[in-house]
Amino acid sequence: MASSSSPVCTDQFLCSICLDVFKEPVTTPCGHNYCKSCITEYWDSSKQKSCPLCKKKFRQRPALKCNTSFRDVVEQLMSLPVSSPPEKLLAKPGDVPCDICLQPKLRALKTCVVCLSSYCPLHLEPHHRVPSLKRHHLIHPTSNLEHRVCQKHNKMLELFCSTDQTCVCSLCLQDDHASHQCIPLERAFGEEKISAEQVVAQLKTIENAKSGDICQIQSHMKQSKKNREADLDVVNKGFAALADLLRRQREALVEVIEQKYKDALRPREDRVCELQKGLTEIQRRRAELEELLQTDDPLQFLLNKPQPFSPPQNEDQQTKYDLDDDISYSSTVETAVKRMEDTLTEEMEELIHEVKHSDEEDGQVLDAVWISARDRLRMIRQNYAVDLRLDPFTAHPCLTVYKERKTLMFRQYFWPVLHGSLFERTFRNLPFVFCSNGFSSSRFYFEVELGAKQWVLGVVRETFNKQIARKTMPCPADGAWIMSSESGSGLHYFGSSIGNPQKIGVFVDYEKGEVLFYDVNSEILVSSYRECTFNKPSLLKSLLYGLIGVRYKTKLYPVFATNSSLKITPVVD
Repeated sequence: MASSSSPVCTDQFLCSICLDVFKEPVTTPCGHNYCKSCITEYWDSSKQKSCPLCKKKFRQRPALKCNTSFRDVVEQLMSLPVSSPPEKLLAKPGDVPCDICLQPKLRALKTCVVCLSSYCPLHLEPHHRVPSLKRHHLIHPTSNLEHRVCQKHNKMLELFCSTDQTCVCSLCLQDDHASHQCIPLERAFGEEKISAEQVVAQLKTIENAKSGDICQIQSHMKQSKKNREADLDVVNKGFAALADLLRRQREALVEVIEQKYKDALRPREDRVCELQKGLTEIQRRRAELEELLQTDDPLQFLLNKPQPFSPPQNEDQQTKYDLDDDISYSSTVETAVKRMEDTLTEEMEELIHEVKHSDEEDGQVLDAVWISARDRLRMIRQNYAVDLRLDPFTAHPCLTVYKERKTLMFRQYFWPVLHGSLFERTFRNLPFVFCSNGFSSSRFYFEVELGAKQWVLGVVRETFNKQIARKTMPCPADGAWIMSSESGSGLHYFGSSIGNPQKIGVFVDYEKGEVLFYDVNSEILVSSYRECTFNKPSLLKSLLYGLIGVRYKTKLYPVFATNSSLKITPVVD
């Protein structure tokens, strides 16, 4: 056969069997031309002798004679100089080459899934001209066609099994996929493409949402960085101003102490001058007397004897008083510095705690944190005060509830009572009493006026064991967050006595888990519980409320005790 790089490109010079330029062309009785070797091989492999193009049948095998005139034309054309194909048509690395072309191979234009071959434009032409080849399915050039053939039956994969979600050939329907639902590849492709397009649309929606979230988070991150810089600037400036204030106050205090010492030393310096003058006069008189004592002449001694000497009265006592009246500010300064350290430490602990647990979203945390304990207490009193009443049915027998259930009195002598005991509502061992008000959310605040040196107040869970037998004070592990006093030593907070307060305010933040105790008159925070776990319902209540789809929250009840009296007072600004 001729080379594929021949310049012969017209249809009349191509054999329809080998698809190449004629070699020893012969003509059949029907008038079609073929290569002698091609048509001979074709008839040798066929039972019937017919024309490959027009399908005309011959009774006997025709005698083939070379078409000399046509052969001369072909040979003349074949003798023309061979020109190389354009560079842009050559197959490059990564391209699918034509399976028919010899070297150099052209880039394939289509791949026939029936012939399982790829063709350049020249060799693809019969598929556009020959009727039997026109029915072949052409696709975009593909290099690996093995995956399009059934590995079991060696036939083209033309169907899609919906049951097994795999491609099959026509013979697969007769064995492994006989009872399965199979559809043509084109139909399956259409359905799967629609499904894939829907998935793509969903993915685009998710992608857009996530992209929006990323942009929003990045925007918040940028804002957070700005807020961080602003907050750190506030901290640095605030503490720099505080350090400057302390420096100026220290200088002022040093100046005052220096002046105090100057004022205290001035009269003593005057006294030293006065004593020095007296000492000089005494030394002079002593010298005169010693000189006079050297004479033995009585007349001379009596004529020159000095005037009687009388020492100044109380002069030594006055000097003693001046020395005893010494000054020292060390103790005063140390006490004041210690008090300032305690106050600053308390405020810093409060500040750090607020920053750690703040749930502010706008980044303006520090503006709210710098509120003093006094201002915070005033805000609490204005917004979270509640009206409480004591529950006499929970009171220990030694306690009596009076005056609209707001006053509690201690009785030294009492008769055991049985009311409430039937339901285990009364405290048996601890001299406590509950309030009738219970709280399971939000914030609340109340104040108690103390009339004794020994008292207990705070809050406990509703599940608190009233029959607890021990004599030690209940703790958070028991479900109690309380504050107590010690007789004669005042209220104790972190081991530092701060005196006996007259009125205590209790603030509870259920959601944050905080219990704060304030000295109302001094407007200072004296004690606190942080990160408390209030919500701990019993298993039975959790199950019962869970059955109706409700989440039960444990109630907190204010609790009190006294060895004299105490009174729940209204919160008045």
